[in-house]
Amino acid sequence: MKLSTNWKYGVILVIGMLLISVVLLLMPSLVESRRQAKNMDLAASHLAKLRIVIKNDQSFSGVRVDVLSAYGGCVAVRGEVDSEPILARLKTALQSTTPPVELRFFVELRQSR
Repeated sequence: MKLSTNWKYGVILVIGMLLISVVLLLMPSLVESRRQAKNMDLAASHLAKLRIVIKNDQSFSGVRVDVLSAYGGCVAVRGEVDSEPILARLKTALQSTTPPVELRFFVELRQSR
């Protein structure tokens, strides 16, 4: 029994639509992962500047910076400082380096001993 030509074209059309749907569903995650990779590269290239700022102020000695894949790729600032004014100064100093990506602060106040 021979299938009609219209039916064959219908099957091809449905398969084509399914393939296009899959591509459209995957596209946002592909674009996001490219953006994240680019941001992580930008963050990594800026770490040296941030580390110089931290090294030059002894009150920032408990702070470190590294690349974070979360939040679309950014710089994580982690550690401890002695007071709120020092934390504010740290934020201002690091932001003054004009980072190409967001800085995420995970800095806590050191407990009094």
